[in-house]
Amino acid sequence: MATIDPADVRAVLEHVLASPSFVNAGRLSRMLRFVVERTLDGQGDQLKEYLLGVEVFDRPSEYDPRLDSIVRVEARRLRAKLAEYYETDGVDDTLRIRLTKGGYTPTFERVPASSVRLQPSAPAAPRRRGWMIPVAVVAVCLAGLAAARFWQTSARVVSPEPVVTVAVLPFHVFSGRDDDRRLADRLADGVTTELARVASLGVAAHTSASQYRDPQRSLAEIGQALDVQVVMEATAHIDDQLVRLEVRLADAGLGRKLWVQDFTARRDDLDGLERQVAQAAANFLLERYRR
Repeated sequence: MATIDPADVRAVLEHVLASPSFVNAGRLSRMLRFVVERTLDGQGDQLKEYLLGVEVFDRPSEYDPRLDSIVRVEARRLRAKLAEYYETDGVDDTLRIRLTKGGYTPTFERVPASSVRLQPSAPAAPRRRGWMIPVAVVAVCLAGLAAARFWQTSARVVSPEPVVTVAVLPFHVFSGRDDDRRLADRLADGVTTELARVASLGVAAHTSASQYRDPQRSLAEIGQALDVQVVMEATAHIDDQLVRLEVRLADAGLGRKLWVQDFTARRDDLDGLERQVAQAAANFLLERYRR
């Protein structure tokens, strides 16, 4: 780091964030900029999970990283996005930003131009005797079976039974404008994503729930079709500056409302609005169904 000019790093950062890989990745771009700037300012050792949750993802001061895994989840996504970038848009970059697993402090390294592109493959190994080929095939098959068995066993162990299952139906708008409908769809998708981050909730996929935009079926039928206990409905009121959501949670089996709450935010803070709705709904659902 001592041999790299911070101005060069900042120039590279802007290049990365302007690339097709990152230009539409708002949260990941915000996280990358934050950790890079803090590190360049000599505060890399302060990049802890709580700080990122509060400063980058707008969590409240009582945020508990043990209960909300958003920072760990987004850090994994950021590492994957950087790897994708350096395999595509940034394949020729000679100054690279790294975010190593297990931490949030980035490192910066220069890659010799001669090694940026893939080197020619090594010469083919000498031909082996014919009897070794079937032995190798058997070994690979056995290893594959063992790996699959291990993965299946592990998956069963680490997948806890959700406390409650929920589906977010498409948010309704009265204006009839296509722009408002697209915004409402974006909000429903975002709330679904935020709820899915809560390990104790089972959340129906947005693509599955979106077919019930104008449902002609009862809540009981929708709940049964999506295999959920609770359905979230909402009405969006949208103007030039503000978005207001009237959010309702209903017991799908009983067809009875459980919870109603209003949320308001500026149009330039839709991410924050999605998190508010998801956090309030998750808190209510977990408190009610853990009894």
